[in-house]
Amino acid sequence: MFGFEDIMPQLCLHMFHELASDAFINLKISVEFVLTMRKSYRLNPYHNFEHAFNVCHCMYNILRRNRDIFTPLEVSVAVKT
Repeated sequence: MFGFEDIMPQLCLHMFHELASDAFINLKISVEFVLTMRKSYRLNPYHNFEHAFNVCHCMYNILRRNRDIFTPLEVSVAVKT
């Protein structure tokens, strides 16, 4: 994603928050998780933080567009795993 590398963590947090209510998401833990995940990726042309973000965004779209299929609990579990 050209030029979006700096805001990918914020976008991940936005997706988590939009999908799961505050009752299911701890913001402090989510921030620490996303930043640790970004920092932990090694330089790799494919399996890197951008790829992880793309997978997260794909799951976000699947869950958001199919809210009538998934229960709120199922969505929160998908966001946390």
